[in-house]
Amino acid sequence: MRKEDADRYKAEEDAADDDLDSLEDPLDYFSEEDLSAAINRLNCLTEVLEDEISDFALDKTSDYLDSSPRGKPPEMVRSFWWSKGMNDYIVFIDSSYQFRGYGQDGVPEELITTIANTIIANVS
Repeated sequence: MRKEDADRYKAEEDAADDDLDSLEDPLDYFSEEDLSAAINRLNCLTEVLEDEISDFALDKTSDYLDSSPRGKPPEMVRSFWWSKGMNDYIVFIDSSYQFRGYGQDGVPEELITTIANTIIANVS
């Protein structure tokens, strides 16, 4: 993704974060204990990825409540905005360490492989 497009998306995301009235409350779906555990897992993942991945810069993260298909309960998902040079990439990972999506322009195989290997070696 081009830098100017990524910066625009990040600014829109920041504006949406400021509009908390429009967001669903995760506590409608999770107990405080389960929500805290999910956020702690995502925080640990973020720390490990930041420490282990040196070829890309982690610029921003945001948390989302993602509704699952087929009546399953929703999951906490974190977006990870990575950059290298003038390119930005977004990856979505849930609190079970599963990839949930990528940016529309794709993500370099090197980044996806490094994230997956880091999860396998350090978090799982």
